[in-house]
Amino acid sequence: MNKWFTRLIIILQIGGGFAGVVSIAPNFVSTDSTPLSFVLNTIFTGLFLFGIVAGLSLIEKPKLGLLLSQVYQAVQIPAIASSVLVYTLSSGLTACLLIQQGGDIGCNLNLGVQYRFMLFSGVPWGFGINIPPLIFFIILHKAQLQKTQSQS
Repeated sequence: MNKWFTRLIIILQIGGGFAGVVSIAPNFVSTDSTPLSFVLNTIFTGLFLFGIVAGLSLIEKPKLGLLLSQVYQAVQIPAIASSVLVYTLSSGLTACLLIQQGGDIGCNLNLGVQYRFMLFSGVPWGFGINIPPLIFFIILHKAQLQKTQSQS
């Protein structure tokens, strides 16, 4: 794998993971917190911490780092909106192509952190694909295949 792509992925995973944890932290001391929001904030904190571990693993244990980073990138690819479920997670870089109810097509661009999870919110349906994590996933997967083939 190209060393510049590796560095970019490491920076986005560690930096984005850290930014995610920092952005969620105030929610744990909020007086408006409910037990469900506490659980969801804990899950997203865990996901962002996983991103930090995946990024560090790419440095310290590249074989493990490739696998963990693929998982972390994969959970960032979909953006789902429906009356039942809303989900999005982005750590570092977002360029999400969206198809929304009524056939509208849009794009969401963001440098930073986004996370969202809602149940039974009544929002109109939509689906999106976050392009940077998709590209990173493909690059990481090819690198893992190349390592596996070169070892056999």
